[in-house]
Amino acid sequence: MTICESARNIEVMESVDVLVCGGGIAGVSAAVSSARAGAVTMLVERNGCLGGILTSNIIPNLCNAHFTEDVRQKISGIPLEIMHRLQMIDGCSPNWELPNIKLVFDEQKMKVVLIEMLLETGVKVLTHVVCTAPIMNNSNVKGVFVETKIGRKAILAKVVVDCTGEADILSKTGCPMRVMSGTCSLAFKMGNVDGQAFYQYFNEHQEEFPKNHDGIRDFGDFSDNWNKCGYFYFPHRGGRKLQFVQDSIKKGEYQKSKGKFFGLDMMCLIGMRTLGDISVNSMLWRLNSLDPIEISEAELEAQIEVYEIADYLIGHMPGFSKAHVSQISQDIGIRVSRAIEGEKTLTIQDLTSLQSVYSGDVIGIRNTQPWNDDGKSDHPFDADDKGIVRKESISGETTKDGRHFFYDATIDLPYGIIVPKKVENILAGSGKTLSTIPQTNLRCGTNGMRTAQAAGIAAAVVALEGSSTHSVDIRKVQMMLLAQDVDLGTEERLRSLGLR
Repeated sequence: MTICESARNIEVMESVDVLVCGGGIAGVSAAVSSARAGAVTMLVERNGCLGGILTSNIIPNLCNAHFTEDVRQKISGIPLEIMHRLQMIDGCSPNWELPNIKLVFDEQKMKVVLIEMLLETGVKVLTHVVCTAPIMNNSNVKGVFVETKIGRKAILAKVVVDCTGEADILSKTGCPMRVMSGTCSLAFKMGNVDGQAFYQYFNEHQEEFPKNHDGIRDFGDFSDNWNKCGYFYFPHRGGRKLQFVQDSIKKGEYQKSKGKFFGLDMMCLIGMRTLGDISVNSMLWRLNSLDPIEISEAELEAQIEVYEIADYLIGHMPGFSKAHVSQISQDIGIRVSRAIEGEKTLTIQDLTSLQSVYSGDVIGIRNTQPWNDDGKSDHPFDADDKGIVRKESISGETTKDGRHFFYDATIDLPYGIIVPKKVENILAGSGKTLSTIPQTNLRCGTNGMRTAQAAGIAAAVVALEGSSTHSVDIRKVQMMLLAQDVDLGTEERLRSLGLR
């Protein structure tokens, strides 16, 4: 059954140069870079806080590895600025730039850092407002309809950047899309965790620590994170290598799957030593669609499941005996759903190349990643929800020598992967909605922030010069990226592009 909605006039509440839909870490990056490029910019966020999955789903890690094998720091621009700002307010380790560590942070302070950056740059921010549909004139996007507490409104914009995570606006423009089903997680936080007791146990039982998972090679890396940087990072899937966890499953004391949930023995544990609490990411379910009934059912049941996982950790995991659940995420983390078909596509062959990959429309670079990780699949972590897991989910990520997770080669991220086909004046900003195969190639932390910062600058250039997203002066975009301290390659490479 359908109901015809009556036609009505919608009030225009704002008219801006650039409108960013979604205030996650990508949305903030796009909005800040757009405003710094001179555009009147607005950001719209459906929640009451900024930071997206990192804050509302309590995943306090900005990326998994950020060095090439020859120990060159490969984050720049806004991600680098955020880490420096966090460092100034004790929101991350003062030693965060050491090699072989994670970028773990205090997610509550992260919220404040993001607010301050937006306010300093003059971005107009709306919270508890939902972007619902694009305003179209043929194939041109002219703005977005939004739902507010006082009804539907319209925001006009010369360029829109969709950072909603699930391409909510892009998917309604008529541009070609890729749609995949992927896994979801709901994280939670446990307070009063004795991280030193956890460390001491594995220091005495190093053979039990999982090797080659999530960029953590062995207990030595965990020890460096803990002792040199004050980070606690136990890798995804780590519980699958802990003998006492697997023995508990065999005895019926714990389950690795229950109902629609699986991966209950993943047990990724993240936190800062100074805080005494740990974020727990240890459940998966397969999201077959973005149907609200399916999402709601799983999300609510997941909140109940939190306590079964927590009870097991309290009873069995070293350092957790006096811990308690202190917070449950307000949002699920969806790893993959919808993504654009762009003017260019980044492939797994690019990502795992042993030689550098160059592109004339480069908007960011990252290091190559040669191991068999979850980024090679649109279905991270598990093959299905029947308990069947991929070999590397148990044995660890494999590399040529079994030790190195990154190579010296770098990849140019091309502008074309953020530009959807067949529509104008809208760009993809969220890493998991870009034109990549598989769709998970750029979905995490600093990867998506690189392209989002470029999307914000490109949107500003288009808005201010009256061009279009397909015809933008890419050299001007690149010059502005360099002015905002984004790494686009070596001096020799920049000269070859005419940027020096």
